[in-house]
Amino acid sequence: MRLAHWAVNAPYDPLLLAVLTASFVLPAQAADLITITRDALDNNAELASARSAYLGVEAGRDVARGGLLPQINASGTVAHNEQYESQGSSQAGAGAGAGAGNVSAGDDRYNTVSLTLEATQALYDEVTRRQVTQAERQIDQQVYLLAATEQQLLIDVASAYFDILRAHEVLEARFAQERAIGRQLEQAREQFEVGLIAITEVEEARATFDQSRADRIAAESSLQVAFEALEQLTGQRYASIEALGDSMPIALPEPSSRDYWVEQAIERNPQVLAQQAGIEVSRSGVDIARAGRLPTLSAFGNYQYGDSDIDNTTGNDSSSQVGIRANLPIYTGAVPARASARALINWKVASMISNLSGARRSSRFARCIPKSATMWKPSRPVSRRSSRTAARWKQPALATRSAPVTSWMF
Repeated sequence: MRLAHWAVNAPYDPLLLAVLTASFVLPAQAADLITITRDALDNNAELASARSAYLGVEAGRDVARGGLLPQINASGTVAHNEQYESQGSSQAGAGAGAGAGNVSAGDDRYNTVSLTLEATQALYDEVTRRQVTQAERQIDQQVYLLAATEQQLLIDVASAYFDILRAHEVLEARFAQERAIGRQLEQAREQFEVGLIAITEVEEARATFDQSRADRIAAESSLQVAFEALEQLTGQRYASIEALGDSMPIALPEPSSRDYWVEQAIERNPQVLAQQAGIEVSRSGVDIARAGRLPTLSAFGNYQYGDSDIDNTTGNDSSSQVGIRANLPIYTGAVPARASARALINWKVASMISNLSGARRSSRFARCIPKSATMWKPSRPVSRRSSRTAARWKQPALATRSAPVTSWMF
């Protein structure tokens, strides 16, 4: 209400003031379930976080692959050198003088420049190769986690949507109850005035009316809370939403066999698949730790260039090399063995967690439900008054009563 009050009292042009006032007074178009779901998929913070996590894991695979690609490095050095003493040759004659052993006849200060260009290509690097495999397993796991997050968001949005419809139905019932009890209170007052009943019965009727009013206020609060829960999921505020129409199809799943859907849940549930992928990630960690004991083989080629300003020297030094480099770890402080043991423990823990996971248990628990429970049907039809009376209801219509959405919007 503060924003609306400021808009009315601000010193604006009358036409601009009318436009601003209309923007707050005119009701927005009611949002249907499809629009709400799209808003949630676009704006939900948890889903955005899961998508960012997937992109981060995908980038990690590219980083791991970089170790198998050619590596080209260039390095250079520019240095100033000062030489204080140097060893002389024992064959130097006496006529060579005291400075015969110095660099270039006594030049003890000079500058040097060196440049090295080297290219390497891994020929056999089991650690890097298995790191790439682990990164791919992590991507698979993240894909399943992202799918699970999206499915959970759809469930939460649908639950919040139907909570609003349910809260609205409850509020309508509370309004009707308040009106009916209000009429009973008026009748009790009239009967008391003509002496038909005692004052105690009037007070009892007033207490019942006050209770119905409190129930109506609680229902209004519940409706506001339901809208705010939907706002938290979608990042959008809705003044009103559309109810479900009579044309919405409600059909049983095909096939109707419960065991079929249990098997589908066990085989295709994204949470179960994510945990299975997590086992593969842990197993890849074991392979990486074991590969730390294996040798590495790489091809290399380099070019070196050097120059200096030493007296009595001309030209420069340059050389090149091409070859194969091998590295075999002999003793590294038992690090590979300990890393392998730790990775093996992590793999076993991931396997046990997967076997005891709630997703797998909940899927298997469905097998234990008696078929009689799934064949239950209500003795009377569930109320669909919200869709029969009006396929579209708007919360601002309640402004004549208590205006819960108006207070919520401002």
